[in-house]
Amino acid sequence: MKYISLLPPEIKQRRLAERKQGKLLVLLAVSLPVVLAVYLFFLVSTLMLQNDLTALQDERRFIENQSAALEEYALLFDEMTAGELLLVQAMGTVPPWDLLMRDLGTTMPPVAWLSDLSFGYEGEGGIINMRGWAHNHSAAASMLDHLHTLEWLSDIRITTST
Repeated sequence: MKYISLLPPEIKQRRLAERKQGKLLVLLAVSLPVVLAVYLFFLVSTLMLQNDLTALQDERRFIENQSAALEEYALLFDEMTAGELLLVQAMGTVPPWDLLMRDLGTTMPPVAWLSDLSFGYEGEGGIINMRGWAHNHSAAASMLDHLHTLEWLSDIRITTST
């Protein structure tokens, strides 16, 4: 069964246009509050960020004023650092003699003993001359192996062994 309308086409067109217009009004009524809510959200966010920005700018100005007052201490620190560097260059570095002597004593094997010990030190390095006794050549070699374990010493060698 088919629906047959006896209304004239002008009235049909007007009713169709009114329905479209009603749907458009409903869509507009629904979307307008959503758009307004989004706009208000961005407006409030912008205002909050502007307040944060103003607070950060004020804090930056305050810190810059404080740093300007402390600049003389930075200059004094630079002078002190330069003086310390000059002092270190003039004095050189002093090795930790107590640690070196302790390590030297603890690495000596029981079959060897020292009769003479002399130190010569210049700049960043120095020379240690050791003279001593051992029961045989293997005991002297054992002493040499023990001395190689010390991190303070390098270029360790025996000049004479009789």
